Amino acid sequence: MSKFNSIEEMVDWFRKQHDYYFFDKSTMEFWHSRIESELIKGKYFITSEKAGFGHIEKVGRKFTIRKVVEEPRTMIEDVGDFNEWNTLSEAMFELNEHLELNKKGKIKAGDNDEA
Repeated sequence: MSKFNSIEEMVDWFRKQHDYYFFDKSTMEFWHSRIESELIKGKYFITSEKAGFGHIEKVGRKFTIRKVVEEPRTMIEDVGDFNEWNTLSEAMFELNEHLELNKKGKIKAGDNDEA
């Protein structure tokens, strides 16, 4: 069970933590990061970033699936690799696959969360 009911609630909670900078304005601006989805199953969401320096306007967005983990402390982890997907549709498809594997008890090695 997640402690968050919405993406807004989650972002607000993380922004109030004094030692966690994931959603700080400066961090989001540095990575040109956007939240691209609602909170899914209480802990998953998708972000996009423009990971590049210099001519950032020429760099396309890449997408990352994220999840909130609560143990040993509440934090955000990537599901898969950072900027692994080229489109939001690809990331959503992979997240749905991840959730389906988790539901069937066939989650990828090293990922033992519950959907």
